[in-house]
Amino acid sequence: NSILEYDRRIQKGKNVVPRSSPPDLAIEREFYKLERIQIPKTNSFRVQGVPIGENEIKTGDIILMKVRINAPFEIPYVKVEAPLPSGAEVLSDQANIDTRSADSADGDFGYFNYWWTHQDILDDRIVFFVTSMNSGKAEFQALLRMELPGQLNAYPVTFEGMYTKAVRGYSTAAELKVVEASMVGK
Repeated sequence: NSILEYDRRIQKGKNVVPRSSPPDLAIEREFYKLERIQIPKTNSFRVQGVPIGENEIKTGDIILMKVRINAPFEIPYVKVEAPLPSGAEVLSDQANIDTRSADSADGDFGYFNYWWTHQDILDDRIVFFVTSMNSGKAEFQALLRMELPGQLNAYPVTFEGMYTKAVRGYSTAAELKVVEASMVGK
């Protein structure tokens, strides 16, 4: 037996995702720029995530990375690896920032509703180890500070079985444009 793996450069606009196994496994990642909004009738503010799309990000900006996984059935012993965009730093004090949408009563997520067994935050990626991935939807989020300017890439999020090659899934790759904060408006 042999296994051949290779990297293929993906052309802009041709973000091809390999087939998942099982076929109904779905992984997606989105990035949001955090904006401050005032709460009506109070003197307080809330942070809201706005999809980045084609918008530029400035160095020093904090963005929200959301990864959603939809498993068709319970899958034992998996690893989820979410590469970070180049030059992004994970904020360690995430629980103090409220990223719920303005119209949400309880938010889209719970910080203490963990579906993973172990989590590692490394310089270039976040890795989750799961003893038993339940069927249905799971999500995690991370706040990132963008430190370096440029056209940045983030490899796809991978979902793979730790003891079998029969379980594999990928999100699409991401591309972000980060400009030097002092260059904005020039």
